[in-house]
Amino acid sequence: MVNRVLIYTFPFFLLVMEWLLRVSMQIDSREFVGPTIAAAALGLLLPLTAFKNRDDELSADTKAELDALKGEFVPRREKRLVEIVWLSIIVCLAVWGCCLVFACKPEHNPINISPVYYSLASYFVAVIFSEIREAL
Repeated sequence: MVNRVLIYTFPFFLLVMEWLLRVSMQIDSREFVGPTIAAAALGLLLPLTAFKNRDDELSADTKAELDALKGEFVPRREKRLVEIVWLSIIVCLAVWGCCLVFACKPEHNPINISPVYYSLASYFVAVIFSEIREAL
């Protein structure tokens, strides 16, 4: 449990450290908080695209048959989750790009919402998918 909390809060720790460095060096670059969090969301999603190794759940005969067929055992729920995660990666990549554009050119933001909110939403979606994956 503590490990999960550390993993999920680490990007925010980096964000605070980066902010402290920028303040101490008197650099105003708050605009890149949104893209940084969106990139952290992508970092959480990418490992979820690999299937779990479930060899220990199979009997020796089933393992031998799968090896002969050069196949692998992937539950349908996990396959669907990985497909949804790939879709989420595409969406988060778009969020990251939008956050970059909105940070550099705020006049292009159609609804005038801070890019940080977009990126936080994508980050929390990534955390939810990570927890779902752990439960499978």
